[in-house]
This record gives sequence, structure tokens and C-alpha cells, in this order.
Amino acid sequence: MATTAASSTWDRRRRTSILVLTAGVLGVAVAALPAKIAQLWPGSGTTTYASLAGRLRPAFVDYWAAGQRKPGSALTQVVAYWQGFHVVKAVAAALLLAVLAALLLDLWGRWIGAGRSGRRRALGALGVLGALASLVALLMVVANIQGAVAPLSSVVSFLPTDGSDPAVAATIGEISAELRSGSTTSVLDALVSDFRVYHAAMVVSAGLTTVLLLAGGITLWRRRSRSQHNERRLYVTTATIMLALALAFGVVAAANLSTVIDPASALLAFFEGGGA
Repeated sequence: MATTAASSTWDRRRRTSILVLTAGVLGVAVAALPAKIAQLWPGSGTTTYASLAGRLRPAFVDYWAAGQRKPGSALTQVVAYWQGFHVVKAVAAALLLAVLAALLLDLWGRWIGAGRSGRRRALGALGVLGALASLVALLMVVANIQGAVAPLSSVVSFLPTDGSDPAVAATIGEISAELRSGSTTSVLDALVSDFRVYHAAMVVSAGLTTVLLLAGGITLWRRRSRSQHNERRLYVTTATIMLALALAFGVVAAANLSTVIDPASALLAFFEGGGA
């Protein structure tokens, strides 16, 4: 029996170690891989992360001056690269989130079964770190889905709005004037439409996240009454955090919904320095 118990303890520790190591590797992948793999993305040409902002400025100025709804090849390559960047980062972050979720479930079981207070504190500390990392991964998934769905609006955030580039400043001035006047052009319609899609993607992803967090929090809260004392504290703490995060994501979804309803005003605020 003692040998079996020791073997079981070793297996649990090894599983935890593997999950921690895998999460670490995926964390590095999230940071390092998107910029590299995006260079191989179809249509990205020779765009790199280092050259992205420099290529974007003249390409966007030319796009506005041409007056055609479809971007030229220079801007198309920049947008393709940026879409690839977000797709890769979203996938890597989603894998990281899945591993972190498995790690938290593993730590949950080990924390409940831990006998010594020292081991319980160590597992609790690791669980807190895992929860924080999970939140960061979740935010990255949501944000990068948004960028992957509407990469043009996402990459436009690299444009300087402080007047440091005269050509870009002149273009932004013309766009802002068109938006204020309420007139439309093919390019302006494309920009406004893409900006609506950009924020609609956040409404959907943040809204879905809100529902999942709300469902999870309510489920854990209901289970607290059927659990032991130590386990009950964990249920209450986790449920409270999930419900608070559900509220936060709900606010984000509502804020982006207002932009979906009136994207032109929000785009004007962005170009005038209000941000996306």
C-alpha cells in the first residue's frame, strides 16, 4: 500500500511538472513564433515585424490617394502579414490556455488532497500564478482573434497620429474631414466597414467569454454547499473571481457594441488620437 501511494504521489508530481514545462514552452512560443511564422503567411511578401510600421505608412497613404476600395499590393502584403501574426498568436495562446486550464485542475485536486499546510501553501501559490497566466492567455486569445478577423483596422494602429509623418498626417487629416462631414468614398466606406467588423469580433469573443465565465462561476458557487470546508473556500474564491471577470468582459463587449452601432464616430476618435 505504501509503495502504491508513493507511486501515485510521484505520478501526480510528474504530471504537474510536465504541465508546467509545457506551459513554459508554449509561453515562449506565444512570444517568439508569431513574428517569424507570419513571414511565411500567404500574400505577406517580404514583410517582417521590424519593417511593418515603415511599410505601412507609405502603403496606407497610397491606398487613400488611389481611392480604390481594394488595397494596393503594398498594403495588402502588410495586412496579410499582420493577419498571419494574429492567427498564429491566437492559436498558440489558445493552446497555452488549454494547458494552463489542465494545470489548474491538476493543482485543484492536489490542493484538496494535500495534508500538510506547507504543501498546501506551495500548491496554492502555484495555482495563483497559473490563474494569472491563464487570464493573460485568455486576453491574448480574445485580442488576437479580433486582429485576425479585421487585420486592416488592427494594423492601422501602427500609424503615427502625432503628426510626426507629414504624409500620414495629411492623409489622416483628409480622412477625419471626410468623417466629420459625413461624406463617403470607396476607401472611407472600406475603412469604416472594417472598423465595424473589428469591434464586432470583440463583441462576439468577449460576449462568449462572458457567458462561459458566468456559467462556470454560477456552477462552482452552487457546488460550494456540497463540499468540505477547505474545498468550499476554493469553490467560493474561484466562483467569485470568475463572476468578476464575467462582469469585466461584459463591460468590454458592451463598449465595443457601441462602436459597432456607430463605427464612423469611433474611427474619427481613433484618427484624432482617441485610440481604437
